[in-house]
Amino acid sequence: MENNTYNGYSNRATWNLILWIIKDESAYIHFRDLYHRIGGDVIEDRTKQVEQTSREWFGSTTPDDDALDDVNWIEATETLDENYEEIIAEILA
Repeated sequence: MENNTYNGYSNRATWNLILWIIKDESAYIHFRDLYHRIGGDVIEDRTKQVEQTSREWFGSTTPDDDALDDVNWIEATETLDENYEEIIAEILA
């Protein structure tokens, strides 16, 4: 069986995007604020906003030249959901 994962993510582009969002202070704050605005319990709504905001923030590639077209957006959103779990819980309360 072939393992096509990258550092626990489905591909390098997804891993690299999450790395930049979580490790870059400005991006982290920007996406945290995004979660305050979008909240909600529908992952598709969050995914759409995460993709749109990522493309606005980074352009067509991450700073390491990984194409955003290659990102697994559901997986990226699920990871951000875990990181911003307290925000989602607060909004849904």
